[in-house]
Amino acid sequence: MKRSLLVLLMVFTSVFCFSQAESDILKRLFIGPEELVKQSEELISLSVDAVWYASGVTGYTTTTGTLTQNTSNYDLWTYSASPNDKMVLNYANGDVIEFIFTEIDGFVNGDEEDFKLSHAMDFTSYISGQMNLRIQSQTGPQNDRIEWSRVITGTTTIDNTSFTVNIVNDGYKNVVNEHGIALGDFYNETSGTVMESTTTYNINESYFTQIGHNSNQGIYVQSRQIKNSNSASGTFGTYQYSNVDCFWVGGTSLYEDAYEGVYNEVIENYNWMAQGSIFKNDEYYGSVIYDRPIVNYTRGAYIIADCNGGIKYNLYPALIPTALSVQSNEYAANTTLSLYPNPATSTVNILFDIPVASKVELVLFNQNGTRVKTLVSENKVAGENAIDWPINDLPSGVYLLQISTAQTKITQKLVKL
Repeated sequence: MKRSLLVLLMVFTSVFCFSQAESDILKRLFIGPEELVKQSEELISLSVDAVWYASGVTGYTTTTGTLTQNTSNYDLWTYSASPNDKMVLNYANGDVIEFIFTEIDGFVNGDEEDFKLSHAMDFTSYISGQMNLRIQSQTGPQNDRIEWSRVITGTTTIDNTSFTVNIVNDGYKNVVNEHGIALGDFYNETSGTVMESTTTYNINESYFTQIGHNSNQGIYVQSRQIKNSNSASGTFGTYQYSNVDCFWVGGTSLYEDAYEGVYNEVIENYNWMAQGSIFKNDEYYGSVIYDRPIVNYTRGAYIIADCNGGIKYNLYPALIPTALSVQSNEYAANTTLSLYPNPATSTVNILFDIPVASKVELVLFNQNGTRVKTLVSENKVAGENAIDWPINDLPSGVYLLQISTAQTKITQKLVKL
């Protein structure tokens, strides 16, 4: 079986940055820890993929050696047995990531995806000049669902600033299918500290996501809840979220699966809620609210910090505040958009394939849904089209790249290191 190894590191440069501006502190306290958890999940997945691929080459469990990506076919990797103390991944674009395994044990009578759901792992992820993180993961079936407990410790360097991470993440996921409706429940709770030279972030948060698919109506619905009591202390004093509780529901058009759609349409506005207090230096400083009335079938609601003196800061877009969507399933099934490398540092290769000649728009949005750049706005012939796009001047962070034709829209995530 051909397996594709991808670096899927969730970069949070735009969240944990050196600036001590009040807006930055409040924003990173709200969304930063969640991105650390996502990063650990991707590192677990990538490390298992690497071991599985190498073991498929050698015929036995292999946790050391080097995998080198083919420069012509990114799905192909060449294995060599050296070194004998770590697993090294050499990417075609020059990126290198290393995994050092202390323990890797679990369910091996299936494929790598089964192993990711039932394992005991202890390993270190290393990227020169950027990351040295240890992840201890206990994951497996329990109480009719997949439960996990992870300890994440070590350092990561972003924008020349070194952060020390010491957090615990516990959670579960449960997916059921019944009468044409697929439901997925995902829960995470995280505690611990994230520190840099002048600031300590104390983490105490949880978030819950439920995704439903009604195959009869052809729509996915996602509900999310964030509870947050995080705090920060440093030369600026202290900030504290107290009993923050936000809940919202969004809808998206049917696509390949629930994770490909962009949830940008208000559903069930009567269920939406945002509440909780903000304290500065132990005194009441404001509250967490939505920035506008919640109206069904509209887009663009933000969770904001409503502070004393009429100061307001955007914290998190509950829904992408733009008309990003996936439309026309017949054409979407035959329209593709791929990015390599992803994450990217200097240049990203964009490849898209359209089934019929059409005017094509290729637009980059940031996570807030703001248009950053229009790369293409012209007629294109049917078939495969390729673009090499230099991104040296693009700030680090996570973006959404959308291709729009007369028949469909497709969106892919792009990570700039």
